[in-house]
Amino acid sequence: MKHNINGVEITLTKEQIEQIAKQLLPINLNKCKYQHFTDIKDIDDAINYFESLSLAVVTPKTNIDKIQLLAAAINELDNTILKYNWYPMFNLSSSNNPIGFGYSSYCYSFSHGQVAYCKSEESSNHLGRIAEKYYLDHYNKIKVI
Repeated sequence: MKHNINGVEITLTKEQIEQIAKQLLPINLNKCKYQHFTDIKDIDDAINYFESLSLAVVTPKTNIDKIQLLAAAINELDNTILKYNWYPMFNLSSSNNPIGFGYSSYCYSFSHGQVAYCKSEESSNHLGRIAEKYYLDHYNKIKVI
C-alpha cells in the first residue's frame, strides 16, 4: 500500500502496517484489565489504567488532583458520546459538616466549586462514590471553624 507522510510517498506491506500499529498501541485493549469506567475503583486503578496505555502519570498530591485523575480515567472508559456536563454533588449537613456524595447534576457551563465533569450521569455517580473520601478529606482540611 502506498502512503503519503508529510509529502513523502512510501509503500508498506500489510505486515509492516500491523507491526507499526502494534508499536503505536503497546497494549491489546481487549486484554486490558480496565474495559469499563466501573473498573476504576480507586486512585491506584486510575494510575494503573493510564500507565497501561504507556502514559506517564504524575502521582497526584492533593485530593482535588486525585478526583480529577479519577474523572479523567472514568471519562476515557465511558463510551457515552456526550459532552462533559455531569458532575458529582457532595452534601453538607445543616451544620455545614460534610455528609458525602449525594447525586449528580447536569450543568450547561462551568459553575463555582465544580472539580470534575463526567460524560454521563452514570459515570458521574460512579466518580462521586469513589471520590467521596477525597472530597471529605479535602473539605475537612479547608473547613473554617
